[in-house]
Amino acid sequence: MRLTIKFLALLVLALAFCPVGPNAFGSSSPPETAQGNWQGEESPEKDYKTDGRPAQSERIITVVLDPGHGGSQKGAVGVEGFVEKDFTLKMAQALLARLSQNSRLKVLLTRQGDEDVSLEKRVEMANSQNADLFVSIHANSISRPNIGGVETFFHALDASGEEARRVAGYENSSGSGTADSGDLLQFILADIQQTERLNSSAQLASLLHRRLVKALPWEDRGIMQADFIVLRNTRMPSVLLELGFVTNRRDVKLLRQDESLEKLALAIAEGLEEFCQLLRRKQGLAEKGQP
Repeated sequence: MRLTIKFLALLVLALAFCPVGPNAFGSSSPPETAQGNWQGEESPEKDYKTDGRPAQSERIITVVLDPGHGGSQKGAVGVEGFVEKDFTLKMAQALLARLSQNSRLKVLLTRQGDEDVSLEKRVEMANSQNADLFVSIHANSISRPNIGGVETFFHALDASGEEARRVAGYENSSGSGTADSGDLLQFILADIQQTERLNSSAQLASLLHRRLVKALPWEDRGIMQADFIVLRNTRMPSVLLELGFVTNRRDVKLLRQDESLEKLALAIAEGLEEFCQLLRRKQGLAEKGQP
């Protein structure tokens, strides 16, 4: 099946050199912002090269932060009434404040307050803004209160283990679990891009997890893969962070402290900024190879 897809992909790419209209693969106009669902600072004007394109070293990188759950979707409720949806929003806002200090980043939130936003809508927001990175923020839970720590996920159709399958099943429970099938051309092009996106997501997960493990005195539960809806359908490097267990008293004690949130925000920001440097370098090398 995948060999057939690759063959069709080569054929499609060959046909791509034929003249087509500006809207053959979708509108050439920039997408409109989803009103009421985005929050972030206005990005400064981009510096442009003589051909009208922004220099890669100066290009503004768009980062979408996704505070899990919200509104009627409380997420996990744990020790002493600790509610996941409240924590994820507070964590995202702390990270937004940290990242907004970088003038070369444009940071957006999928929800600004305690509101319902479907998993599919979160994906649509990130894709419509042509975001460069997507980070979904969550807190974990389990029936065994002695288990705690941090886990980092990137996408795979097949879960890397039972724990990854369990977490994905819970986080996907509020979504439809279906994706827009699109047409054959979209499917082929998406398949071509999937490997590169997966490799970039794995690299991003590694950069973030390494820092998160050191940020707080908690257990390193590793990097895993699973079929999360918000990771499956986003078209950019994407990760999902499970920052502690709301069912573990030690984790909850840490997550209630503003100092802990600042440490986590710093760790994530440093990882994202390092990844952005690698992204700019990669895109800059690709740009040099253009005619």
